[in-house]
Amino acid sequence: MKVTNATDFSRKPKVGMISLGCAKNLVDAEVMLGSVLQRGMEITSRAEDADVLVINTCAFIDSAKEESIEAILEAHQQRGLNKRPDQKLIVSGCMSQRFARDLHNELPEVDAFIGLDQVKELGQIVERIMGKRRRTLNVQRSMFDTDSSTLDVDFGDRDFDLAFTHKRPTYIPDYDTPRFRLTPTHSAYVKIAEGCNHPCSFCVIPQMRGKHRSRKPESVLAEIRALVGEGVREINLISQDTTYYGMDLWEAKAGPRQPVDSSRGPTLAALLRDIQQIKGDFWVRLLYTHPAHWSDELIETIAECDKVARYIDIPLQHIAESQTARWNSRRNAAHYFYRRVPRRNRCRIRDITGFHSPQPVRTSWDIQILAGRGFPCRQDAGASSRKDKELTLSSSDGDAAIHCP
Repeated sequence: MKVTNATDFSRKPKVGMISLGCAKNLVDAEVMLGSVLQRGMEITSRAEDADVLVINTCAFIDSAKEESIEAILEAHQQRGLNKRPDQKLIVSGCMSQRFARDLHNELPEVDAFIGLDQVKELGQIVERIMGKRRRTLNVQRSMFDTDSSTLDVDFGDRDFDLAFTHKRPTYIPDYDTPRFRLTPTHSAYVKIAEGCNHPCSFCVIPQMRGKHRSRKPESVLAEIRALVGEGVREINLISQDTTYYGMDLWEAKAGPRQPVDSSRGPTLAALLRDIQQIKGDFWVRLLYTHPAHWSDELIETIAECDKVARYIDIPLQHIAESQTARWNSRRNAAHYFYRRVPRRNRCRIRDITGFHSPQPVRTSWDIQILAGRGFPCRQDAGASSRKDKELTLSSSDGDAAIHCP
């Protein structure tokens, strides 16, 4: 049997992708594959046919890290079983960004680790890695080269630079960033911002994804117009904190718990009104919103814009301050939502789907507080895990989810 040589450049290299984790990570995967196509390579959905296989990892919770490690080891095992010893294995995503320095010794099977700032440069990285035979390499931007398309590649058996693990990412895609969509043709994710500024003790996202950074409204609108023109009917707006969108672009600095005010600059409410003016038959869904930035204006906007779905994805962790204080999220918990948004406006959009409790609700009284606010709730221990023993302050507790039928 003839063994395919991955370093044979007589044909276009094939790149495969296994993407794990959330929709935000999926957009990163789409950007990476877009850069691959831009460099004239092919994309394959069959891992065994890939000359280069990328594992786009998640590291939000312990089980996600375990799944990522298992996917890497499985990919390595399969290239042996498929007689593809020259197939290259690249690890990207949150786990690579956060733990590459630890993993490069533990996972000699990996040919390259790349950070979140390098997602749009995967095509160039693939070209470099296929031209080298070193077992492991690290790819990073050259700090001395102002051309963002130039890569600095360090080689070495054990002495190589993993600088990207020491700095928080700053990259955010633009409307014209090449992408290869992995969603059904009728639906697409639009990443309107990246990163997060909240200091919640149970969450590691700011450490992995960096500070909140919004795209310009014109960039978001241009992407949505293009997607609608391609026949997309469902636009899902995503970021780590969608409701904080635009506030980092204000002339005066806005803190992570700052009240929303469209008179000061771009906001999600203003963006939704602009989206409403785009011609076409489509609707918009809001994912990953945050209770600290819900306002009368936002609810009025959702109620008045018929292209915005009556759907809310929002982590109302709890109302009892005894609970939110333990999570270092006292100021951004559900009571913010209730104090800032009058009931007459909350009732205009009814589909608040549930509560997420990062750690166990200690007493029945805490559950009764939720029920007293009009939410018939039950507690399912372990239904929603948010543990991360290495990174969070409150990792010794179990987990629970509060559901509202």
